[in-house]
Amino acid sequence: MTIVRDRPRPVAPTWWAELFPAAARQPVTARNVGLGVLAVIAGAALSLGRIGGPGPFDSIWAEDAQDFLTDALTKPGAQAVFTPLNGYFVIGPRLLAEVASAFPVAWAPAVLSTEAALVTALVALGVYVAGGGYLRHPLSRLLLSVPVVVAPVAENHFATCANNLATGQFVALYGLFWLLLWVPGSRAGTVTAVTAVGLIAVSTLLAAVFLPLALVRLWARRDRGALVMSGLMVLGAALHLAALALGLTVRPPATATPIPAVASGYAGWAVPHEVLGYRWLDPPPVTSGIAASPIHHWYQPVAVLVAWLIAALALGSALSRVTRPLWTVAVPAAFLSAVLLVVEIASSGVQERYAIAPGLLLVAALVAVLQPGAGRTGLTPLTCYGLVLAVVLCVNYRGDSWRTLGPSWRDRLAVAVTQCRTNPAQSRVDVPTSPGALGWRVEVPCVRLR
Repeated sequence: MTIVRDRPRPVAPTWWAELFPAAARQPVTARNVGLGVLAVIAGAALSLGRIGGPGPFDSIWAEDAQDFLTDALTKPGAQAVFTPLNGYFVIGPRLLAEVASAFPVAWAPAVLSTEAALVTALVALGVYVAGGGYLRHPLSRLLLSVPVVVAPVAENHFATCANNLATGQFVALYGLFWLLLWVPGSRAGTVTAVTAVGLIAVSTLLAAVFLPLALVRLWARRDRGALVMSGLMVLGAALHLAALALGLTVRPPATATPIPAVASGYAGWAVPHEVLGYRWLDPPPVTSGIAASPIHHWYQPVAVLVAWLIAALALGSALSRVTRPLWTVAVPAAFLSAVLLVVEIASSGVQERYAIAPGLLLVAALVAVLQPGAGRTGLTPLTCYGLVLAVVLCVNYRGDSWRTLGPSWRDRLAVAVTQCRTNPAQSRVDVPTSPGALGWRVEVPCVRLR
């Protein structure tokens, strides 16, 4: 294989080459930088607004508390960063936890939540920029990027994912899809894309699902950017698998699920939740395997039909040439949406959070097939879907989750401070971060509290 060092020259068949068109070079101006900064701030604020109860600045959830922050406070930096969790390394989130540990312990929730919100907003901005190489109209790019910060299945009783470092991997996977498609027109853009791909690859085992797309890009373009991206993807997958093989971490065995059950679950649970969000559909079963949600309300079957009707209308518009579909985005997005969901569920059963990345990919597929045609309809189909998506995002913006029902970090930390100060011999103290018997906690050295 020959690696071209200057200008990329696709040598693969035309369809594959068109999948990775080179983006036009955009000048870096003060205006563009300012707009980008404002977009990230607005996106982060929108994300932070999803958390009720104690709020994002007074609560820490799950692995962010018990694993990332605890290890950052109690282990040497390198050891904490390279400690695997649940079967894979999470280097990106652990690096951010190290930053949070440098601040006063009382600030930990605010720092961790802000970091997670900023990362989510940066992913959204990255999708908007990368999508510009394919979809020129701002409406299309907004429909691709805005759902990243307000994913309709991310914050509810069965998915506590907003402003959470551990679950940030799911929006990052969607960003990875666009990074692998994007061919920047500048060296700075290429360096940014390659760096982001590398961080995602070493932060989640699920990035391996996108390795075939990286290899197709390498075959189609044969440039240094594609080579480095593919190498980082392979390296990340090898790192995670080596940790499992060497016994550094463990992961439950995959769930054996019959193919008919997979198809039924995808049709009755996955697609409706991805298209319409959580609010109009009951939560999925939390046991292993795939099954459609049990029917408790009359509108549930209607919601399932509506979700499929939206998908069918979009596909019908494309096939009848009412729109001008961009198949080079729609096909890989829809395919990877299905594959990713099956891999997630086979690994750990049906969980609401597993619909986040596949749902965003499905949105990308719908937007791609609804691109404006040359006829009288113009932007009408895309605008109609945009209005539907806006309603879905608004309806599912906030919901009760275990985090919103959890304790105040400030109150629990005050108890821990008293405990450390009244027991001089005590070296560490547990600070509970979850309600009831869930048991999530942060282990804090008393030296940080006295």
